[in-house]
Amino acid sequence: MKECAACNTELSQDKFSKKQWKLKQHERRCKDCIDNNNEVQMKKQHTLVESNTAVNDGEEAPSCYICLDDDLDASGGEVRRDCSCRGPSAGFVHLSCLAKYAEEKYLSNVKAFNWAERGLLWKHCPTCKHEYQSEFAVDLAKLFVSCMERRFKSQPLNINIIRAKITVLETLMVKTDNDDKQSKDEAKQFANDILRNFRRMKLKRISTSANGAYVFEAYSYECLGNLCQLEAVKVSSLINFSPV
Repeated sequence: MKECAACNTELSQDKFSKKQWKLKQHERRCKDCIDNNNEVQMKKQHTLVESNTAVNDGEEAPSCYICLDDDLDASGGEVRRDCSCRGPSAGFVHLSCLAKYAEEKYLSNVKAFNWAERGLLWKHCPTCKHEYQSEFAVDLAKLFVSCMERRFKSQPLNINIIRAKITVLETLMVKTDNDDKQSKDEAKQFANDILRNFRRMKLKRISTSANGAYVFEAYSYECLGNLCQLEAVKVSSLINFSPV
């Protein structure tokens, strides 16, 4: 519930336009007041303490730069920011809005951009151009896989699906540097899944040298090797060797 500055009535979000909903409290007017050309009402002077409180209460909450909403999205996701954008509002976005934007951009520019350029839509912030970090990067990469699986539903071994899974694997491997067990387990799962797809491709005599696919296969093996090495180091550090 937010207060309309014209009729001074607390109303639900659907009574305001998206643009008005994100404005500060003393500037916001509901749709009816806008339609009726009702002007913003001047409020009475408050004491210093009351005035400061009113300003704090009226501060603009970060809103999604795509849908302009600061509330939860349809799936219950919050507005998030895990890039290098700075400032009170820059870079905040719903994960679902960003995924929808990237998917629409991908589908509308299949011939205009090569794979590397289109793949950046799912890894880099379009504003600051830096890679997303932490859980946000992993969640977005997984939506990338879902997008490719829908796009190539009749081709489960399509190289574009594997490329998307490689993006997930890359983001998970970054998190393993912090000894994140869940990320390690997920990274193993994705690496094994990718290698399983390559084995199926070879059985079906689908070339793995096309589009540099062999590089993805080698990277998956490398990730598994690194994960096994990390486990070996951890186990060896727990073993107490006593002199004979």
